[in-house]
Amino acid sequence: MANIQKALNEEIRRLARKEIKAAVAPLQAKVAALRATVAEQAKRLAALERAAPEPSPADAPKPGAPAPAATGKLRFSPKALTAFRKKFNLSQRMVAKLLGTSLVSVNKWESGSAKPRQVWIAKFNDLRKKGLKEIKALLPDEPSLKKAPKAHKPPQAAPAPQPAEAAPETPAT
Repeated sequence: MANIQKALNEEIRRLARKEIKAAVAPLQAKVAALRATVAEQAKRLAALERAAPEPSPADAPKPGAPAPAATGKLRFSPKALTAFRKKFNLSQRMVAKLLGTSLVSVNKWESGSAKPRQVWIAKFNDLRKKGLKEIKALLPDEPSLKKAPKAHKPPQAAPAPQPAEAAPETPAT
């Protein structure tokens, strides 16, 4: 009985190896093709690097010189966001709608507890360039949208009237 069991186990192993080999063969062919592609691209890259001109020392940035302006890094400050909102009398919800983000994000940016990613900073900078009419066009369902009045001094109170001269007292009879 042990010989029959041993023979069956060996036959099962042989068939399993055969099935695995059939399944792995196409994958091995793909791996070989990808390796050939990588090697070809590495050769092309090396050739391009050899053909590229070497940068001259005159092209190198001078120490202390300002960085190029086209770095793509935009600046953001919570005060600028608050000032923009107050200028156009916008709520944080309206700004979130204009930028396409959430109210929570705008709240955190304005409070300074979070800093927006460059994508949102770029959208905010584009929004800052727009006027009241353009912003109204972007928020047609907001009837309360109007430019905030400029800060002005509160009116001074008129001087208190001086009491009129009192009439002479007449004795009561």
